[in-house]
Amino acid sequence: MSATGSATRHGRPLVWHLAVFGAALTAPVFVFVAILMWWVAQAEEARFERSAASRAVEIAAAVDRELAGLAAAARALATDPALAEGRLEVFAGRAMAAIGSAEAAVLVTTREGERLLDTRLPRSALPAAPSEAYAWERLSPGGAIVSDLILAGPGADVPGEPIVAVNARALVGDSVPALVSIALPASALLHGLGIREPLVAVLFDRRAVVLTRSRDHPDYVGDRAPEILLERTAGLPGVFRAPTRDGVPSLFGHARTRLGQWTVLAFVPESVASASARTMLGTLAALGLTLAALAGGLAALFGRRAAAAIRRVRRMARLVGQGETPDPVVTSVREANEVGEALALAARDLRDRSADLAASERRLTETLDNLIALVAVLEPDGTLADINRGPLRTIGRARQEVLGRKLWEILPGGGEAPAREALRRLVREAAAGGAPRTDLEAPLADGSRLVLDVQIAPLRDADGRVSRLVVSALDVTERERASASLRESEERLRLAIEAGRLGSWDVALDTGRCVVSERTAEIFGVEPRALALHADWLQFVLPEDRAKIQEALAVAIAEDRPYRTEFRVVRPSGETRFVASSAVIKRDARGRAEHVIGVHLDVTDERRAEEELRRAVDLLRVIGETAPDPIWVRDAKGRFAFANPALAKIVGTPPERLVGWTGPDDDADGQTEGGIAGFAADMAVIRAGEGRTVEEESAAPGSTRRIYLVSKTPMHDERGRVSGLVCVASDISEHKRAEERQALMVRELHHRVKNSLATVQAIANATARTATDIAAFREAFNARIVSLARTHTLLTENAWGVIPLRDLLVAELAPYEGGPIGAEGTPRVVMRGPDVALPSDVALSIGMAAHELATNAVKYGSLSVPTGTLRVSWDVETSGGRRSLRLSWVERGGPPVAPPTRQGFGTRLLRHMLGGQFSSDVDMRFDREGLTFTLGVPLVERAAAAE
Repeated sequence: MSATGSATRHGRPLVWHLAVFGAALTAPVFVFVAILMWWVAQAEEARFERSAASRAVEIAAAVDRELAGLAAAARALATDPALAEGRLEVFAGRAMAAIGSAEAAVLVTTREGERLLDTRLPRSALPAAPSEAYAWERLSPGGAIVSDLILAGPGADVPGEPIVAVNARALVGDSVPALVSIALPASALLHGLGIREPLVAVLFDRRAVVLTRSRDHPDYVGDRAPEILLERTAGLPGVFRAPTRDGVPSLFGHARTRLGQWTVLAFVPESVASASARTMLGTLAALGLTLAALAGGLAALFGRRAAAAIRRVRRMARLVGQGETPDPVVTSVREANEVGEALALAARDLRDRSADLAASERRLTETLDNLIALVAVLEPDGTLADINRGPLRTIGRARQEVLGRKLWEILPGGGEAPAREALRRLVREAAAGGAPRTDLEAPLADGSRLVLDVQIAPLRDADGRVSRLVVSALDVTERERASASLRESEERLRLAIEAGRLGSWDVALDTGRCVVSERTAEIFGVEPRALALHADWLQFVLPEDRAKIQEALAVAIAEDRPYRTEFRVVRPSGETRFVASSAVIKRDARGRAEHVIGVHLDVTDERRAEEELRRAVDLLRVIGETAPDPIWVRDAKGRFAFANPALAKIVGTPPERLVGWTGPDDDADGQTEGGIAGFAADMAVIRAGEGRTVEEESAAPGSTRRIYLVSKTPMHDERGRVSGLVCVASDISEHKRAEERQALMVRELHHRVKNSLATVQAIANATARTATDIAAFREAFNARIVSLARTHTLLTENAWGVIPLRDLLVAELAPYEGGPIGAEGTPRVVMRGPDVALPSDVALSIGMAAHELATNAVKYGSLSVPTGTLRVSWDVETSGGRRSLRLSWVERGGPPVAPPTRQGFGTRLLRHMLGGQFSSDVDMRFDREGLTFTLGVPLVERAAAAE
């Protein structure tokens, strides 16, 4: 019995499998629906409670972020120099650009309520008279950063909706106390928070007055909250149920903002919360019953249909296997129809491909038989297995005469031994897997020779072995003849091109006859026939230049070298032209000179441009040699025509050596490549013909990098062509370094703000671990925050003076001392070293470094645990008449240390800014027992004098 029949008997019908599958699905449906209905009811109620509470907390956090951003902006504006100097118009422009909001306004108010600045009012209306609405008690109640709701009273000069203000104290004109406030419409507090119906959010200020409401804001703003809401929201964030002012029972979530201590309510009607659960319960119950009934019915129905479709496809597959082309089956099962269509398409494709293959073979045979080129198939030993008839008709041979013979035996005329041996070699190489190709010569019966381009390539079987060889041979006799003629013509053309690129000439030395081109005649200002003899064109040459021509020609013939000279001709019109002439000597087989073939090049414009350039250079030389800025001049070919001492000092080459050079292509050792006075950059301006102003760097080895602003202006002759280039450079190195320092300080400002927040959090955590009660925590925490603020104040107030190193370190590390540790009362932080005063730039960098190191120690190092210690020591060393500061930062007792896997901003600051800006020695070792950081900074004289 066949294996196919055995497999058919052992299987079960498709209907049986579908029925079992439907029963397996139906049984757990009822259990699942019952459990799901109970779970959904509980989950929906808990979800709405969590949603209300979390939305209130999210809204409070979003409002806090908005207020914190405004508070930071207000503090930044309060320190603006324009405000301190009393330039309120400048300050107003900077303030509006800084806050970047069309809704917000900036106010500057005196203690008496007089507004010195209000960006909502025109400048002519300022200062505005004192108003109760803008008194300090309203803008900053009890000295708070954030105000309560401020309503514009009747007759206010700025009518509009209620506002809230975020404040910072400042001095105007360095003497008038003022309050800088950023005023924001109360309705904007909930904008952009994604509050959608049916959720409603309400924000109350400290007085329980409505600041804003996400729905019906105008109807509720300024109203006082009901007492029941005040009682329910007094504690921590949570949820409660209560009726709204309209009497609608609702589910409330509440939270409180950190800044402003405002209360946030987020609520939805209870009917909305319960409606979803009821709908889902009914839907799930109906769905469970429907699925149970549907599973059983569909299993029986589709089982019968699918089984019938599969039987029809099976019959069709048997017909295809018998070589027939059946039509596709049509059933109610799409997959069965697709299989049927695929079987029908495969049967038709098989039939069509068989027919196409036979037709293609016939066409290929006919095409090959009509080709003149030889195409043959060989056995690996060189025996002909097949060959096209076209080349056989040309040599008068029949196909049957050559089949079975070796390839080298059918050559015309029997072939020559070298040709036969070449064919044997090609066959061997192809049989070894290569694809050799060569040109082969064979004699014809009429005595002429045939040149064939022969190539043999291997054909491989399924195992990759060479089973046959394919030979192609093309008659290239005419091509070889044409190539020889072309090579002779190209040789003559090459000789002419070698001599020059313009007017050509050819003088026969034995007769003196001269053949010239139209361009040569044009240079001389005559017709070509006027220069028929060598003596004819010599008469146009100035007498003092004729001897130079004859001498150059005699030397070229005698010494067999190229002829080159330059002379002046006088045209019949009387105009004098400068001509550069070059040529080669053509000799016969015995080496005798026969012809002089060359070109004439009119260089009048170049010579005049050079003369003009020399005059300009002479004029500039006096100016350039005394100018402190680099100045140089190039001619049209990029060669230095002038370079002043300032440029020569930069590139490290005397001015007299620079003249005549182009730069890196000459012997100037590439001094100007890629930097100031670079050849490529200057030539780009000369070619463009338009002036440019660019920045270039000095590239002299061993010197400090300098940046120059270079103005490059092309010079033009009377015809408008570029005759040279004048370049003047100005040293802008200090300006560029100032820009780099400013960019670095902006990056450090952003980074320091984030580090300050992390430092405050770490101080809070450390204080909480040792505090015994809330009062003790508040006192210790406030003291450490004030100490941290003193560090920033010290850096700001001494921005342009000298700062004692000890004061700088004390200001940075005082918040982390935390009292003695250990049995001997060893302090956590130990600072030891002599009194050293630092310039402001060095102090700022070391302060930034100390800030980075301290923050890292608090977050990850020795100061992150109660038993960790930090030892900072420094000393002043003198070597070779130079003084330097040597500082050591050693952490011990903290968590185990491992080298960082990436380099953050702090590490780049410590390594690159200190090391690059001050040529400092920086070393960081991440030992397992703790970080060790050492720094060596040169001390300039002003720092030494300050000490």
